Amino acid sequence: MNKNVIRCIILGDIWVGKTHLFNILLNTEAKNNIYEPTIGVDVNMVKTKLNNGTDINLFLYDCSSPAKWLQIIKPYFYDSDIFIIVCDDAKYNSIKWARNILKIHLKRFINKNKFVVLVNNSSLEIKNPYQHKYDKILLNIIKEFNPLYLEATLKHYNHDTLLDKLDGVLTSIYEIKVNKIVRNIQKIKYQEVNTSCWCL
Repeated sequence: MNKNVIRCIILGDIWVGKTHLFNILLNTEAKNNIYEPTIGVDVNMVKTKLNNGTDINLFLYDCSSPAKWLQIIKPYFYDSDIFIIVCDDAKYNSIKWARNILKIHLKRFINKNKFVVLVNNSSLEIKNPYQHKYDKILLNIIKEFNPLYLEATLKHYNHDTLLDKLDGVLTSIYEIKVNKIVRNIQKIKYQEVNTSCWCL
């Protein structure tokens, strides 16, 4: 386990801004602001620094949303430290998709060592009369999975501000990994001591 490597998988329904978020984290822009739908998984890495000064290699997995790609995406769930779920509260299907991916596919992968970030990349400009129904589903997701919730649209974020928002999550994961490595070392030393005593 490398404590300085954090793996982040980006999931969500189609056309909600997953690739845009991916590009913000990579500090790159789409050519001519044109986005092609992601096929399978797009993998990249960005070197960043936590607020405490620790250097981190952040691996990013931008995943396609159609169900037919799910079998390709699933293996990335095991090693991911952060699940970023992108939705748009103006699009009911994207909220339903977020709820289903968390309840059906991710629930068994989420534990105290993994974090969920819910990004509401809202395109809502005119109040939707059914908005209260969408908000209720979002609130249920937040209540059940307790994610870090970013409500502002992605156009309000740049590379630095988004990483600053994620710093608490990244720092927690780094500390968990450090503590796990320390515990493993202590366990190995304890076993060596016990083995030595037994041999004597």
